[in-house]
Amino acid sequence: MDIIKCTNENIEDLANMRLDIYHNYHNEPSTKLQEILTEFELDHADDEIFYSSSDSKLNGYVAIKDNYVCYLYTNPEREKQGIGSTLLQFAEDYMKDSGHDSVTLNSYLSRIKFYENRGYEYREKKRMIKYL
Repeated sequence: MDIIKCTNENIEDLANMRLDIYHNYHNEPSTKLQEILTEFELDHADDEIFYSSSDSKLNGYVAIKDNYVCYLYTNPEREKQGIGSTLLQFAEDYMKDSGHDSVTLNSYLSRIKFYENRGYEYREKKRMIKYL
C-alpha cells in the first residue's frame, strides 16, 4: 500500500475522495466539496497528512502533529483490511524518525482495544500513549 504525503497540490483530491465517502455513508448528494475542503483544511491546518488510495478511492489517512496522532481515518468500505494498522505504523515510524520517543492520541471508547492491541496504554479521558 502506497502512502502519500498530502500537499497543496493534492489536498483537493483527498477532499474529493473524503466527500465521496461522506456521500455514500450518509446518502446525501456530493455537493459540499468546498465546505468539506474548507473544513478539512481548517481541521488539519498545522498537521502533516498522509493518505492511501486505490482505484481513485480513499483507503484512509492519518494526520499528525509532532508526536500526536490528530486523526486516523479508514474508509468504512475498506475496514478490516489492515489499512488503519498500516497508517498507524507509518505515523509511528515517521514520529520516531523525527526524534520522538512516544506517540499520543485520543480514542473513541469503541476503538481503545484496536490501540491496546498495537501496544498503546490507556490513560485518562480516552488518552492513549505508546513509547517507541
